[in-house]
Amino acid sequence: MFHRLTLVAILVAGPGALWCQNTPGMALTVLQESRLAQQAVTSQEPGAALQHVRQAKSLLAEIHKSAPSSSDPLLVPISAEVDTTTTYTPVKRGKSGEVTATRMKKRTSIREVEGDVTTDRLDVTHASAHLDAAEAALERSDWVAAGTALAAVNNDVVRTRAMGDLPLMKARENLELARTRFQEGKEKAAVMPLRSAAEALATVQVAGSTERPAELDAMRAQIEVAAREASHGHTLEAGQIDAWLTQVNELQRKLVGIQ
Repeated sequence: MFHRLTLVAILVAGPGALWCQNTPGMALTVLQESRLAQQAVTSQEPGAALQHVRQAKSLLAEIHKSAPSSSDPLLVPISAEVDTTTTYTPVKRGKSGEVTATRMKKRTSIREVEGDVTTDRLDVTHASAHLDAAEAALERSDWVAAGTALAAVNNDVVRTRAMGDLPLMKARENLELARTRFQEGKEKAAVMPLRSAAEALATVQVAGSTERPAELDAMRAQIEVAAREASHGHTLEAGQIDAWLTQVNELQRKLVGIQ
């Protein structure tokens, strides 16, 4: 099963600490202010152009304050597009090959989620230099140099692409499937999705670190207990899976920068 998810102003964590939650939004606003400054330059409105440039520079200064000191160049994710392929097993295949609720078996779970992630990041280091140049050009009424420097800010967006397994998305999709099974009164059919969610959490690694957050292992242990209980026909407390999904979404932001 194929899914596409577009994310804007995603949140990421730097080494050791969570960035300011407004950082990606501020980076987007820097680009917007730069474009408005370009328009003002075209209209030869120096006051408006300088105002937009200085607003953008102020935002960049705030980003620098909240960023890891070791980041050079400093790249801030502003958007991402994720194409995922989800593998359900075991299932009863229809003619089209599409997986539907009626095709799922009692032991069906999501065994794999592969992703093709395209991320756009603002190179804050270079954008700062270009805005400095634009400000200096405006102050000496050099419209051509100001326009060139502002146009360069738009080119300071770096696009990267990565492909591979997405264990947090696998955990999330399995938890959502388990929740559906419980809602249908099929407790034992929730066992495999819960086990698959726990397995996925066991494989999550924090980029740039050899340590795993304690909350990951604690949540995995809770889900394993829930799977054992479900195998005996027991249901979960209302809202428990929603609470786990909230944790997974928070981990998504902190660990991999995709919500």
